[in-house]
Amino acid sequence: MFCEVKTRRAARGQHVVEPLASVNRRKRLRLRRMARAWLAERVDARPYPAQIRFDAIGITFDGSGALVALEHVENAF
Repeated sequence: MFCEVKTRRAARGQHVVEPLASVNRRKRLRLRRMARAWLAERVDARPYPAQIRFDAIGITFDGSGALVALEHVENAF
């Protein structure tokens, strides 16, 4: 399993763009390439699982650093 984690900080009274909105098509392709390269470097660590999963986690903090929201999307892409 591979996981992309995105965080955002919300200032008081300010609208925050959802953290996972930045995991666009270009980012997903980049993450897949990095995962492929990482797995290729570990040839001796086989066997690999039958399926590789990509999860995404979005975390939003308020201005003081307190957790506002946490979203975990399994098998996001």
